[in-house]
Formats: sequence, C-alpha cells, structure tokens
Amino acid sequence: MAKKRAKARPASNRRGPSGGGALQQASFVGEGVRAVAGWVGTLVIGGFSVIRWGCLRLWTSLKGERAHQPLGMLLTAASLFAFVALVDYRSGALYDNLCGEWGYQLADWMLRFAGVAAFLPPSFGVFWGMALLLRPEHPRSSGKVIGVAILSLV
Repeated sequence: MAKKRAKARPASNRRGPSGGGALQQASFVGEGVRAVAGWVGTLVIGGFSVIRWGCLRLWTSLKGERAHQPLGMLLTAASLFAFVALVDYRSGALYDNLCGEWGYQLADWMLRFAGVAAFLPPSFGVFWGMALLLRPEHPRSSGKVIGVAILSLV
C-alpha cells in the first residue's frame, strides 16, 4: 500500500506567530477586563448602598428620645478630646501631644483654620453634650450649631 501524503496548505491560510491568534487573545483579554470592571462596579455600588442604608438607620435612631444620652456622651467625649488636644498642642511636636497623632493633627488643623477661636467649638460641645445628658426635653440644635459657627469665625 502506498502512503497518502497530506496536501500542504497554501501559505495564506497558515497561522504564524503574528496571525489571527493574537487578535483573538486581545479580544479575549478585553472581554475579561470588561467583565471584571462590571463586577467591581457592582461591588462599589453595593458598598455605597450598604453605607447609605447604615447612615439612614443611624440618623433615624438619633432622632428619637432614647438618643439623648448616647449623643450627649459622644459629643462630650469628642469635645473633651479636641479641647485637650488644643491645650497640649506644640507646633512640630507630633508625638508629644496627650491625644496622640490624631489629636495633634486635629489641633493643628483647627488652629490653622480658626486660630484662637478654635477653643470655642470644643467648649460649647462639652456644655451642649452635658445638657443633652442632663436635660429630659429635646433642645433645638440647629440654632446652636449656627451660633457656634458664626461666633467661632468672628
């Protein structure tokens, strides 16, 4: 029996290293990148939705009557932290502040922005937080916030 020889393909149909394979690989990579970008976008949107939901839940819980004491404690603690950081601030002494690096950065920012008036918001915050802790009725807060902001900037 005679062996049959396979016909040789014409040169135009042969795929070389720079043939259609590279184009198909680029298309495959492009589709993969598009799919991953879609997943990342979905995760980001989902993350923002969860954060928004949590903030709305927190906001609605802070509006109620039961929120006076926790809000008063939080405001008093944050104001005391800022006040101590301002009192212990020394320019250039990052690690010597009693409140640590965060306290130093907060005091630096407040003093650069408001100067000596930076001591007013923490002072009002301590008194306002104590009022929230000790008063049974809900005080109006929007006027106080605007008043402290105006007084601090003047």
